[in-house]
Amino acid sequence: MPRTVFRSLHAQAAALLCMCFLLISTSAQSTEQSKYSQRTRTFHSLEEFKRMTKGQVKIQRGIAIRPPTNVQLPWNEITVTANDQAGTMLIGTKRGLVLFNAVTRNVRGYLAGKRWLPDDGIKGIGLESFGQTKIIWVETLLGFSRIEYKEMTLADKSKS
Repeated sequence: MPRTVFRSLHAQAAALLCMCFLLISTSAQSTEQSKYSQRTRTFHSLEEFKRMTKGQVKIQRGIAIRPPTNVQLPWNEITVTANDQAGTMLIGTKRGLVLFNAVTRNVRGYLAGKRWLPDDGIKGIGLESFGQTKIIWVETLLGFSRIEYKEMTLADKSKS
């Protein structure tokens, strides 16, 4: 292959590589600026729950809304149900919390274990919201879990 053709191909490859890096960095910057809903949790005692909510959050106990019977749930021993305004049914069980989309009839999430709950046996569910922030209070035998959904960017998440 003549030397000039090789140099030409080499220059084209280098230019293509530079364009790829430019596209990747532009894509990363735009992704970093977009926001998504991040779920976090903290554990609290009954006294902390009362102090933090100032009596504004009512804990739902018992099965107020019947969950669909023909849907496969991660655990079927239901102890409490509640609905939020976004069309999500919260189903407390003896083995964790099921987030069920009532519109699509799909399980959106299953929160169980020490990562999300002080104890898997759900006694009650309370809902709280501040604008874009949604908070789910989950009452268990060992205390409360405060599960919060916050809008944040990837840069915000990396700082925490």
